[in-house]
Amino acid sequence: MRAQSLLICGLMALSACGTPLERCERDVTRDLRVLNGLIADTQRNISRGYGTETRTSVRYRYVPCYYKDGRTRFCNRSYTTTREVPVAIDLETERSKLASMLEKRAQLESEAREGIRDCRARFPGDPALERDT
Repeated sequence: MRAQSLLICGLMALSACGTPLERCERDVTRDLRVLNGLIADTQRNISRGYGTETRTSVRYRYVPCYYKDGRTRFCNRSYTTTREVPVAIDLETERSKLASMLEKRAQLESEAREGIRDCRARFPGDPALERDT
């Protein structure tokens, strides 16, 4: 049973990698995807009027620890929690940053289209092309 589980996990990991064409396209569009995420965050901040920051804190708690020989003791265990905290932003700076990112996105979209064409030329028989049509 364990061997089957390992085999299934291994096959799932390999299938997640994608075909050579999919990997190539993913590589040439990485910067565009990152920038699109940053643009969405900035637009949310502007529409809300404030930003958010993720804060992580570690807390400790005494919990019972059970041992194989039947003994029980209390052990100190750590728990990590994260939460979003509102932070002040300069709206004019955010708008300027957004305008700059939108200009950059136009450039990256052009580069991504060219890169995808190159990828499709490098991997013409890839099964991913048949799925797209």
